[in-house]
Amino acid sequence: MFKIIALALLLIGSNQVLLAQCFPDSSISSSQIYGPTPEEGFPVGEVGSFYDAVLTLNVPLDTTYLGLTVILDSMVLTSITGIPDDFDYQCNPSGCIFYGGEAGCISISGTAFNTSDAKVWNVVANFDYWITFGTSPFSFSDQVTDYNIDLTGFPAGISASNLKQLPFLAEPNPANISSKIYYQLPHAGNYSLKIYSLLGTEILNAQSSTQGNAEQFNLGQLSLNAGIYFATLQQQDYNRTLRFVVK
Repeated sequence: MFKIIALALLLIGSNQVLLAQCFPDSSISSSQIYGPTPEEGFPVGEVGSFYDAVLTLNVPLDTTYLGLTVILDSMVLTSITGIPDDFDYQCNPSGCIFYGGEAGCISISGTAFNTSDAKVWNVVANFDYWITFGTSPFSFSDQVTDYNIDLTGFPAGISASNLKQLPFLAEPNPANISSKIYYQLPHAGNYSLKIYSLLGTEILNAQSSTQGNAEQFNLGQLSLNAGIYFATLQQQDYNRTLRFVVK
């Protein structure tokens, strides 16, 4: 049974690296340990478009270990590998500690924009189980490899070369009062530039237009406190996310 629970820890689905907190799907029966199942899989995505998936966990109170029924105290997701560099994951509850008898979720999100990202990614979830074995707490590690992220194409109207070469960066980074965000969009037309704190608070929501030329935004005008921030750039199906630090 612990293998089944292990599958529940895997969510796949980093760049809006801005990772909004996920919420367990209440439509999934409490008797179903995880959803979606590996057979249902995660959504198919494409390079250049924001990708997001949420896995709901309904953690049982006990599991089987060495043929014995033992109390399952918690499951701890320690890392997820085998995802694009621009993807990341977040858990609810934070810390990725899922206690027996409770529901939680894991989200993975991001925007892949390199041509080499257009493939099927074989995801590996690494986690620890904490159980009560006899009268003593005990932990063991396991790995889940049953889920994939399929990023098989590019959105219409955006070439692979554009996705790979268009600039989107903060310079210098770590940022100071003179730092700017430099970027270019794939098309002439409207776009949005947003900046969020690490906790997801929206600090800037700039709606503007471009002729496809190089653009820039002066971070100094925001008077940002020290911390980690994320900038998102969106135009039609084109999405990028940038992480920068203010010291």
